[in-house]
Amino acid sequence: MTKQELVNENSFLKKRIQELEHSESELKKSEKELRDSEQRYLGLLMNSDTGIVLHAPDTSIIMNNPRASELLGLSEEQMKGKKAFDPRWKFLNAKLETLPLKEYPVNQIIAGRKAIKMPITGVFRPEKNDIVWLMVRGFPVLDNNNDISEILISFIDITELKKAEEELRQAHDKLEQRVAERTEELRGANEALSADIIARKRTEELLRASEEKYQSLFNTAQVALFRTEISGSKPVAINKRYAQMAGYSNIEDCMAEFSPADAWADPERRDDLLRALREKGSVSDFETEIIRRNGTHISILFSARIFPEQGFIEGSIVDITELKRAEEEREKLRDQLSQAQKMEAIGQLAGGVAHDFNNMLNIILGYAQMSLLKTELSGQIRKNFQEIMSAAQRSADLVAQLLAFARKQTIAPKPLDLNDTVADMLSMLRRLIGEDIDLLWKPAAKLWPVKMDPAQIDQILANLAVNARDSISGIGKITIETGCAEFDEVYCSQYTGFVVGQYVMLAISDNGSGMDKATMEKIFEPFFTTKEIGKGTGMGLATVYGIVRQNNGFINVYSEPGKGTTFKIYLPRFEKEGMEFQCNSLQALPLTGTETVLIVEDNEALLKMGKMMLEELGYDVLAAGTPSEAIILVGQYMGNLHLVVTDVVMPEMSGRDLQKRLTAIRPDMKYLFMSGYTANVIAHHGILDEGVYFLQKPFQLEILARKIRETLDSP
Repeated sequence: MTKQELVNENSFLKKRIQELEHSESELKKSEKELRDSEQRYLGLLMNSDTGIVLHAPDTSIIMNNPRASELLGLSEEQMKGKKAFDPRWKFLNAKLETLPLKEYPVNQIIAGRKAIKMPITGVFRPEKNDIVWLMVRGFPVLDNNNDISEILISFIDITELKKAEEELRQAHDKLEQRVAERTEELRGANEALSADIIARKRTEELLRASEEKYQSLFNTAQVALFRTEISGSKPVAINKRYAQMAGYSNIEDCMAEFSPADAWADPERRDDLLRALREKGSVSDFETEIIRRNGTHISILFSARIFPEQGFIEGSIVDITELKRAEEEREKLRDQLSQAQKMEAIGQLAGGVAHDFNNMLNIILGYAQMSLLKTELSGQIRKNFQEIMSAAQRSADLVAQLLAFARKQTIAPKPLDLNDTVADMLSMLRRLIGEDIDLLWKPAAKLWPVKMDPAQIDQILANLAVNARDSISGIGKITIETGCAEFDEVYCSQYTGFVVGQYVMLAISDNGSGMDKATMEKIFEPFFTTKEIGKGTGMGLATVYGIVRQNNGFINVYSEPGKGTTFKIYLPRFEKEGMEFQCNSLQALPLTGTETVLIVEDNEALLKMGKMMLEELGYDVLAAGTPSEAIILVGQYMGNLHLVVTDVVMPEMSGRDLQKRLTAIRPDMKYLFMSGYTANVIAHHGILDEGVYFLQKPFQLEILARKIRETLDSP
């Protein structure tokens, strides 16, 4: 080998060594990033409120998070290596009976080689000598040979829910006991009333026999006794009870002022009484209503005899108002008990659980989805996140089924053009809401079809129109709109209740009184109403919710006190071979940027999610929960601010007013306004003027990206 060849070989070896050293450095860097990522996800697992246990194929525990130890009442040392057939385990069913070993969750998974759902399982904690109730889920992890390598069990504590169920059962027992007691009281009242009537008839006979006895009994009787002219113009003789029943404190004032003929709530009933008296000579227990001095009505039993020659009628009156009220109360209690057994016991309880549970699931789904957008995740970690999302979605589906339990009805669905169905209802709706309220109809072109019972659409429109009408004082406006919407997995992971797919949107908006947050949280609960007693059943919106859920749709409500309300209903698109429908989709390619954006949103959860979405798109983000906080941030921030994304309706000031304040500080900033109200409702805020950029809530990541770029890239 020549000297030159040795030199060349030496140069090649040095270069190769440098390349290997660089590769080794890159490998170490990647390993560190992987370890850091695994530590972060392990931290999420160990800090989760859900108990998680990983079993080996022989059922021994490989690892568990602290929440699992806390719920099962065992220390980390006691948990590690523990097997499913360990005698210290004691799983219970709803009747507190010990489950056989083969029905233990981990053993079921091993035997069936598939995921399990055990909605309610009790576990006896020997260290604490108590029972904790858990909702258990689990699935097997298979290796390349399709053998079970691990079993993952997760569970959440529903002990408080079980306690609430027991309290509800006890309340139900007390209600039944109260009904029984009240029934017995009414029976006693009926017997007392019968005795009263017998005593009254006996008294009447004694009165005819002895004037002295008559006068004594007349004045002291506990029923109203009277003698009046047949014309009814004035009483001839009455006792104190009669005066009290008519609304007077003494007999003298009643004799001077009271006109028996004018006291009848229904004058025709008096004509019926006089006719019966003339035909039979007497009547007994003639039921009617009279008007007291103060204008209130009472129910009475009227018994009398007529004396045509003398020109008067005499008899007695028994006030049965309280008795009738008690009977009505008993019927009401019976109806409420029946309804509570069918709906409220499950629906009300499930609604309370679902609110908090769905909030937790929304956070799990949102963060898991955002994590899946990271390309550097390893295959196993990505699979773990997908399993978390799958389990959370199944949990959300379970809650939705529980909430829909009491709202099922028999239907006859068929393909519909929602525009035609709504148009056919407009005349009826205009009569329903009255002449003082304008009804605007905004149909979308080329609307997709839906498949459901037309009568259910009528129910939805009628209930929401009446609800909107009642929220408007005086002159107002109700707007009905249709449209198309398409939601993907990323979007649905950020909004509780949304399901991937294509939907037809039906929106009903009003400019009425609106609702606060506390009211909005309860509007779909059965029997909940903000109307006066007798003015509403509290079932209108519950019916709408039940119909929409029964048809696999969902509802969004946007409202604030004094700002009106918008109900957005999303119904699944119906697709049938040979049917061609077109509609503008919400799909768009995501666009990114590096500018600085200020987001202003008074809803804390939406503010946090919006900030995450903007950061995911590459922007530098400042966040403000109120307009005043936004003004301070803009004044203090030293760098460039390119765009303000702000809600339209906020407590301190509107988004347009905020723009005026911020423009005085930084005149070169651009603005993108967003709102959950429909465009027609917010038009009076000046947001939809020419050249103003607007984003309709709810929005997907792609739509947000497109709107931001459209605003930033505008001249």
